[in-house]
Amino acid sequence: MAITEEALLKSGFTAKDIQKLRNNSASYGSALDVIVSDLARRFLVNVWVTFGVIFVCLIALIVGSVDSALSGVFAGLFVLAIGWFTIPAGLAYKSWRFRNQAQ
Repeated sequence: MAITEEALLKSGFTAKDIQKLRNNSASYGSALDVIVSDLARRFLVNVWVTFGVIFVCLIALIVGSVDSALSGVFAGLFVLAIGWFTIPAGLAYKSWRFRNQAQ
């Protein structure tokens, strides 16, 4: 399915967002639909990892000692920071929303 820039603009992408997608397309030779799909998939992965880290931190807080719970929470926050800062979270969310609207 070919994605047009007009469809992206209608779904909430800004002109600056579309320029970033075009730059990525020019750098790596991917089509817009592939880029949007990849960003949407990365967003979902980050959401699942976030829920997993929160779950593990809650278990550590309930079952573990205070020291192990605090170190687990800090490690979890570090993992989440890496996960969310390695992708453009705003573009990934907009791509996920666009892909869900298209289906």
